[in-house]
Amino acid sequence: MVKTLSERLGAFLTGLKEGRAIPDKVAQLEAVRTYKRVRNRDYIFKIELHGAGDIVRVVNTTAAGWLFIITGAAVEFEGLESNRFPRVSVKFPMFSPDSPFDSEPKNLETVPAGLVFGREGVPGLHFEEQKNLFYVLGETFTIAAEALNDTPVNDIRGTLVLTGLELDLRNTGV
Repeated sequence: MVKTLSERLGAFLTGLKEGRAIPDKVAQLEAVRTYKRVRNRDYIFKIELHGAGDIVRVVNTTAAGWLFIITGAAVEFEGLESNRFPRVSVKFPMFSPDSPFDSEPKNLETVPAGLVFGREGVPGLHFEEQKNLFYVLGETFTIAAEALNDTPVNDIRGTLVLTGLELDLRNTGV
């Protein structure tokens, strides 16, 4: 079985691997406490573009008190061929630099979605898994997804998914 980066990191951070025996009640309670501090999390951004040159920005904020590690990113656009995907960016307004991409300012620092992000739902192409990333955000961070329609296609609807792990570092001494 192929494990995702999130699964591998989760096992590493908790020390709890599949098939591990838990010998007594104390170890069981410790395992439950540890698992409560590490969880998988997806942030989903709905994108709707209308007409060539249209720009959209969708903002989301991570959970308060939890450290978020992005381990994957994928896009899906309804009924579009991959060469018709709009340009997409992910930005962190509280960071400097605010984007992991080094793109042109004229394109709002967006990149071709089909080349950078994993993708699915593309007619004639196979499913491409989410790209393995390792981008650590602090607690309570704002994430902005932006899309620029540089194609002749009107009415583009799609989704950008950022997936990863959230770690509860409160009361851990970190």
